[in-house]
Amino acid sequence: MTEYQKSLRRRLNRSVSDDEMDCLLISSVNRINEPCFRNVYVDGLRLKMEVDCGAAVSVISFEMYEGDFDHIPLQKCDKKLAVINGSRLKVEGQIQVYVEFNNQKKDVYLIVLRSDNCFTPLLGRDWLDLFVPDWRRAFGSNINQLAVSTDQTVAEIQSFRWRSGVSGAPQSTQGVWH
Repeated sequence: MTEYQKSLRRRLNRSVSDDEMDCLLISSVNRINEPCFRNVYVDGLRLKMEVDCGAAVSVISFEMYEGDFDHIPLQKCDKKLAVINGSRLKVEGQIQVYVEFNNQKKDVYLIVLRSDNCFTPLLGRDWLDLFVPDWRRAFGSNINQLAVSTDQTVAEIQSFRWRSGVSGAPQSTQGVWH
């Protein structure tokens, strides 16, 4: 385990599994990672949910609602949701559910969406904020490190001083890159 992983576990103030660590670390900005799934108990039913920090809310499909949760009254939900391309999502409503996740138990809302396509239930930022309060800080550390590295690279590029040489080709002011 790396020092960063140990530090992250201390900051989260609990034992974090290796699978959870994989979800929290940004290993490469050029590599497409597999989805991160977590088992979440929703009203006693174990759901395999995809962690999606791009989703504002946690959602299930209407089909899943009808199959597993129709004993819970569907309540009105005024949220307007859209996907990244701007297309609107059809919100059928919301249900209040009892969730057990990350050694915590809470009553929360789960949004029910009507969709033409089946989709995996999504564990969105609303639940992440409640059940893993430091998740943003975990991501922020990596992103901040990447931003500092990028800023340093940009500063180095901007520090190059060019002057016209005899042939008209650009050269550094001291004849070498610095």
